[in-house]
Amino acid sequence: MITLDDLRIPQFENLPDDKLKKLRDVADAIDLEDGDIVYNAGEEGDIFYIVLSGEAVLEHALSKDAQVIFSSVQPGYCFGWTALAHQQPRRATARCRGASRFVRINGNELRRIMDEDHTLGYLLYHAFMESVLSQLFTRTEQFMSMLSHHPDLKNAL
Repeated sequence: MITLDDLRIPQFENLPDDKLKKLRDVADAIDLEDGDIVYNAGEEGDIFYIVLSGEAVLEHALSKDAQVIFSSVQPGYCFGWTALAHQQPRRATARCRGASRFVRINGNELRRIMDEDHTLGYLLYHAFMESVLSQLFTRTEQFMSMLSHHPDLKNAL
């Protein structure tokens, strides 16, 4: 059973209880073990996740033998943003680090309640946009830092 407190994460801090109840009504929980795959890159992004305990790491395959972890999602934060866009493939693989518990919200249901309750839709999209922008800025800084260490570019800087 999902409680309202399970949904009180930073991205949803401005949602009143009546809006959180709508999310709770379409959510469930899943328990996974260390190393379990939450989803694979290339799969349809149809579920949105909130980390209740444990951790999810997002990884990308550089080659058949090399995986790079580019993000770690801690309790109180969410991942699986592609669930907000209809039939988009996952860009990364999500894996559990340690025993983990997640809230799952089906993307179709999430979009449906956002369409039915425009205030909720606005508040959620605003929260999602803040999170996505934060991640974009972080990734840009990481990329620029990596470029600054590239031997062919050091002389140009």
